[in-house]
Amino acid sequence: MLPSNTNPHLHESARSPRTRRPFRAFGALFIAVALVILALGLWTYSFESVSGRLLDHHHGRSVIAGDYPGIPLVARGQRSVPTLFVNYRYTVDGRRYESSRVGMGFRSWSLSPFSLMDWERDLESLPANVEVWHSPAIPEISVLHRGPDVVLTISFAFMGLTFLSLSNWIGRHSRV
Repeated sequence: MLPSNTNPHLHESARSPRTRRPFRAFGALFIAVALVILALGLWTYSFESVSGRLLDHHHGRSVIAGDYPGIPLVARGQRSVPTLFVNYRYTVDGRRYESSRVGMGFRSWSLSPFSLMDWERDLESLPANVEVWHSPAIPEISVLHRGPDVVLTISFAFMGLTFLSLSNWIGRHSRV
């Protein structure tokens, strides 16, 4: 005779929880990446300001998906986004540094998607003076734009929540 608490459905689900929630790990991973991106962006608020010199800039395109040719019959060729590349110099405690990092994010367009950043207004006159924010502990780490990458953080968080919701839905609707 079987014990009274033996339920074939409970027993099977307890034995193989991964089959019921296959996307839970992906969701947690995307949420973790979003939190890291957010933390890096918030870390820049502890940076110190120094005067810098914008040496060079050019507009280019960044490929989003590597050599992926696009969806057949819909889009052909590489997918890319317009990107601003910069090079600037700054001095901390008598030591000169050069950097090309705009912010703690993917690209300049995702750091401030709805308006120009302060330093972008001065691009016509090179070399231009810019405000550079650097880490007090590691002066080699610097940015022109403080704050989190809003677009990237929201994108990863949305993907994480989508995977967690999908996993939860599969878990509730799967028949064992």
